[in-house]
Amino acid sequence: MSSLVAEFVTMSGSEPGSGSGSESGSGSMSRSESGSGSMSGSESMSGSEPASASASASASVDAPLSGDDFVSRVLSVVGSIPDGRVMTYGDVAATIGSRAARAVGHVMARYGDGMPWWRVIRSSGHPPICHENQALGHYKAEDTPLVHPASGDYRVDLRAARWRP
Repeated sequence: MSSLVAEFVTMSGSEPGSGSGSESGSGSMSRSESGSGSMSGSESMSGSEPASASASASASVDAPLSGDDFVSRVLSVVGSIPDGRVMTYGDVAATIGSRAARAVGHVMARYGDGMPWWRVIRSSGHPPICHENQALGHYKAEDTPLVHPASGDYRVDLRAARWRP
């Protein structure tokens, strides 16, 4: 998993330590997630690797992608989701040939402004966490099929609204 996190850091274009986030202290966030936290996996264990070595390693990963990086592929898929339809984070990842559903969530959190973020939902059909009220307005405006269980919460009817490009 640490190589996936390192790949995400490299592909997203944010160099470790260059972000404005703060170190979490809980150990749950990696450098790629917060922009300045500590690296996870084998990268944090070495600790003695010079910055030039990690920079050259990331440059070699970037070279074959040249403009077709993870972030731009995620945003391209999200931008192509039609009105009233949705994809799960995992659906978006699978569409671009990845299994990194959580990384899709990080891309949406960091770069999703101006995108139809409400069309990317959790696998349960629930909207993005802490955006339930905002998303509901979009779903109603686009006539997205919803399910309203007795608990009062709502979710998107995935059987009816799921879009597969």
